[in-house]
Amino acid sequence: MQFLRVFVSVLAAIFVSLMVLFTVLDMFKQNAPVLTCKVEDVITVPSNATDEDLLKYITASDEEDGDLTDRIVVERQMYFLEKGVSNVIFSVCDSDNNTSKLSKNIKFEDYHSPEIELHNDLIIPVKYSLDFKNSVTVIDKFDGDISNRIKIISPSFNNLIAGQYDINFKVTNSFSDTCDITVKAIVTDEDYSAAQIKLSKYLIYIDKGETPDFSSYITSVINYNQLGYNTYHVSIDSTEFKPEEGVYNIYYSIKSGNDTVTKTRLIVIVRGE
Repeated sequence: MQFLRVFVSVLAAIFVSLMVLFTVLDMFKQNAPVLTCKVEDVITVPSNATDEDLLKYITASDEEDGDLTDRIVVERQMYFLEKGVSNVIFSVCDSDNNTSKLSKNIKFEDYHSPEIELHNDLIIPVKYSLDFKNSVTVIDKFDGDISNRIKIISPSFNNLIAGQYDINFKVTNSFSDTCDITVKAIVTDEDYSAAQIKLSKYLIYIDKGETPDFSSYITSVINYNQLGYNTYHVSIDSTEFKPEEGVYNIYYSIKSGNDTVTKTRLIVIVRGE
């Protein structure tokens, strides 16, 4: 009988020891993986960086599973902390379903806000009907073509009366960054029908301090009355332009004596800081 009691006591001791051992082992198993970034501060990448590009900067491991780098996933937050800077969460799960996360700010080094592309001149003859929405497109760094999101406000525009009218174009991308520009539509009663100066672009963006070669945007001159005008006859008026933040007009014209045969405009937007 005494032997039985000793045997039971030994079994109980073994059982308790095993419970303690399993508890300790379980505690070790609950240690979460460790995520490490190779960059101390902000990760800088181009705007077209993929998740795979971002993952090159992060490693993960834990004591039980070892290297877990190939299990890391990227959770992007679709907004900017400041222009061109977003936050990304890197997450990894080990074999015991312990999950760790690491938050890093990502700077897109070549990012700029959505920009308007203008396909025709906004010097408009009186009574000419122009669809402003079909005259512009927007290609965004992240979203691609977002032309269908453009909002156009032109409350005072009247193509029956010569004058200058404010046309506001506004569009927002998925990171809540907005392009919001106002340009002048010029309704004119001048007769510019003899010829047309064609430009490769009718609106350009440049950085502060730049001065473009405005003549490089002339592609051709179309004659409607067989007058023989060509690109050599084009005069460029860039007196309004300054390489400082703002919106400027560059005028291209052809003259016959004191008369202006035709006129076209390039809108230049100088970006700020």
